[in-house]
Amino acid sequence: MYDLSILLPSIRPHNLVSVYDSILEHCTKYTFELIIVGPLSPPAELYFKPNIKYIKSFRSPNACQQIAACAAEGQYLTSHSDDAWFVYNSINLCLDWLNNKKNSKSKCVTIKYSEGGDDIHGDDYYKLNLAYPSSKWVKDDWYIFNGLFIERVTFEKYGGFDCIYSVPALGHADLAIRYQLENGPVELFDTPVYKCDWEQKDHLPIEFTHKMVDEPLYKEKWNKDELPPLRVSMDNWKNSPILFEKRFIKEESVPMRSFKK
Repeated sequence: MYDLSILLPSIRPHNLVSVYDSILEHCTKYTFELIIVGPLSPPAELYFKPNIKYIKSFRSPNACQQIAACAAEGQYLTSHSDDAWFVYNSINLCLDWLNNKKNSKSKCVTIKYSEGGDDIHGDDYYKLNLAYPSSKWVKDDWYIFNGLFIERVTFEKYGGFDCIYSVPALGHADLAIRYQLENGPVELFDTPVYKCDWEQKDHLPIEFTHKMVDEPLYKEKWNKDELPPLRVSMDNWKNSPILFEKRFIKEESVPMRSFKK
């Protein structure tokens, strides 16, 4: 068993060595596994690392992170991106906080990060009703889960990410609502945890899907008169569509735990 499982939907294998190196640099006090899920194999430098699992999948990025969660063995989980790099001793600090008995009521922290530069967003950026379409079920002080570190048993209690969404951001937001509806305690961790490079051209299909596909689903689900179920099935990724047809040619059937030990 590992201290941390890092869930990584990936389409950019050329970034994976530097992503892995950033984990090594900022997770020196704890054990971790990196679970890569996507259509392209990791580079040779990583292929035989004992703490890397690779699962081949052509499904949506949100489904890929859920598939990774199903294979996770860590005490805590975090979802990451293959165009983001950990910084500032961040993983050590997050896990220190979660393991501190004084903070035992909180099962998760959500973190600050920078996008395309060094500037860290202000606190209001991380509020759900500001970051995503507002909903009557969401309180204005609730946080997004884009950089979540969460206890695995708590994550599994809610069934993880709802794979009706295709991109991770709305999958994170949906889990954030379900968790906070039950008054789950969340700490906004003040130390920046990672830096992203989100200026790449291959983000355009994901941005389109976020705005044109996922946001309407999010609005429909969280503005109903009746409260939607707070729990989903951990294997709900099996019902997810393959949206990025121009990028991914076909689905391949791969056993769930086909990763190399």
